[in-house]
Amino acid sequence: MDTPLKSPRVTVFMPVYNAEKYLAKAIESILNQTFRDFEFLIINDGSTDGSDAIIRSFNDDRIRLYTHDKNAGLAVTVNEGLDLTRGAYMARMDADDISLPSRLEKEVNFLDTHPDVAVVAAHVLMINPQGRAAGIMAEDLSTNSYEQIIAVLPNENCIPNPTIMGRIEILRNYKARQSQIRAEDWDIWWRMVSAKVQIAKLDETLVHYRIHPESETFKLNRENIYLKKFRLQSGFFWGKLKTFSINAFDFRILCHAFLNFLKYIFSSIHPDAIGRLKKIRSINIFRAWKQYRTMIRETKEAIKKGTRLFFFFPYYQIGGAEKVHTQIVQACAAQKPMVFITEQSKDAGYLETFCRSSIVIDISLIAAYPIFHSRVKSRLAKILTRSKNPVLFGCNSYFYYELLPYFPAETSCSDLMHGFSHPGEPGPELASLSVAKLLKKRVVITQHGKEEFRRIYAQHGLPEALLERVTCIPNYTWLPEKNIEKGPHSKLKIIYVGRDTLEKRVYLIGAIASRVHQRGIQAEFILAGPDADSLRKEDVSGCTMLGMLKEEGPLKELYRSADILLLTSSREGFPLVIMEAMALGVVCISTNVGGISEHIQQGNTGFLVSETEEEAIVERFTSLISDLNKNRKLLEELSANSSAYARSHFSKEQFDLGYRRLFGFYS
Repeated sequence: MDTPLKSPRVTVFMPVYNAEKYLAKAIESILNQTFRDFEFLIINDGSTDGSDAIIRSFNDDRIRLYTHDKNAGLAVTVNEGLDLTRGAYMARMDADDISLPSRLEKEVNFLDTHPDVAVVAAHVLMINPQGRAAGIMAEDLSTNSYEQIIAVLPNENCIPNPTIMGRIEILRNYKARQSQIRAEDWDIWWRMVSAKVQIAKLDETLVHYRIHPESETFKLNRENIYLKKFRLQSGFFWGKLKTFSINAFDFRILCHAFLNFLKYIFSSIHPDAIGRLKKIRSINIFRAWKQYRTMIRETKEAIKKGTRLFFFFPYYQIGGAEKVHTQIVQACAAQKPMVFITEQSKDAGYLETFCRSSIVIDISLIAAYPIFHSRVKSRLAKILTRSKNPVLFGCNSYFYYELLPYFPAETSCSDLMHGFSHPGEPGPELASLSVAKLLKKRVVITQHGKEEFRRIYAQHGLPEALLERVTCIPNYTWLPEKNIEKGPHSKLKIIYVGRDTLEKRVYLIGAIASRVHQRGIQAEFILAGPDADSLRKEDVSGCTMLGMLKEEGPLKELYRSADILLLTSSREGFPLVIMEAMALGVVCISTNVGGISEHIQQGNTGFLVSETEEEAIVERFTSLISDLNKNRKLLEELSANSSAYARSHFSKEQFDLGYRRLFGFYS
């Protein structure tokens, strides 16, 4: 293990300190690279866990292992790695991340063809401790060109360190400084750009960047972000000032240091002061005041006419949750309900649908405006309590949970939880905990939701008796008059329907399409909702992109013509698209998340994929598609079973009755 390759093109350097939880996956991701001419330099910086044994369990001549008796710190270890590097290029790697197989190959090719570039980076996908998608780095995705990088870099570290590869003769001129602890890499990029050293970035995601409580990024983000930036930026500028070599880039860093100091002062006064100030910039105070007056007038008039049912939803834009919200309102249209929209929507999507069944009041501006925020809640609660026995209902609206304490304790209020975030991640379910005792009923759409509330309540010390308030009302979808029977098609028609949100992992659909085609399977892949940017460039040609289907007619036709629906989400409640697809005889293949397993019966109405690693997910989906392509009789049976199941479980009558009883309008 200590014998290096002769004259490797690349040295992959990875410092390790107490990383046993994720270390094996990190090492495997490097050893499985398509580019082979590299050495893997690992420095174990005095780990006290099982990291050393894990490293030594890999029998690969490319690994060079050095071990410190005591922890020397990241800066010392990084500088030692620079000195020990034997390759012309050095690639950085962290012990808790995952490099995609083509990472080294693509970065080497770029540096080979761009001799003026010293360092090349790539985009990252953030993952949680379980390896599931957990967010994006906006500053990373928004920067590709050198001009974009130098515009953002003074105040945001837009160069993900575990993605970089650079020329070793240049990197050795920029060693890590212990004075910039936990941001040594950001300090290096500042010094490079200040010296006009070229940094580039590939417009591709090549590393999965893990965030967990033990990571340096997680520890750093626990500090006040503005104070942290001020210390780093002022420290950098002071160092430059001593050299008498200040340029425009350095002054920009100084300006941001000053602004961050002011933000630190403001955030110390109120924790949400900066967030509210940012919202103010995009809000016209006169429009907000007009919205406030409209809310007061319309609410009073509705109450005079007998309205006592009030809904609070964040959006009316196109989306599965928003569609369900319109269905709930329609079920109670006879009560002349009011719908308060508490966030700014991206499109007009379901606005007209809401308006057909209710009085819609948009309070998104005033709900966000600090001047109005508290006054809106107190004034609105005072007006609504004038109604005879008001009934309140909300879903996914943080404003709704903030509003409830303003009402008398006996007020009838309930909420709906479509799905749940990964443990430890923020979401509406956590925001609702402070008012859980005020909510008389809590609606979930699957039995899995009840178990999620059981876990959350136990974790946060809430009484178990509150679980008795949780009730399940399944969603519904339009159903054909009789079961769908689909005949065999010469070519499989495989679809995805939905938005391109992070948890949907639409890029996996593209990867599945490419692999299916590589294996010679005759199949057509159609994606309704996402655009081509959702997929890897190499996968786009294998898919037809329809864009968002806003009308039910074309969507139903898509389902009727399709054989298989794919869903590769990392988390879900129970997606409406599965119900819609099953109703029209489409066989669903989905990751086994949320409450999907309550309705997708393995091998009877579809297939569930329990693999969690993305490569394994792609392979399993491909294998199932191949099996169904070979066994068309099974595909027809599953299609008929799906349609029959939907007709018996997803009826509008059950849905409407459930919500009317919830609100006390049907005994």
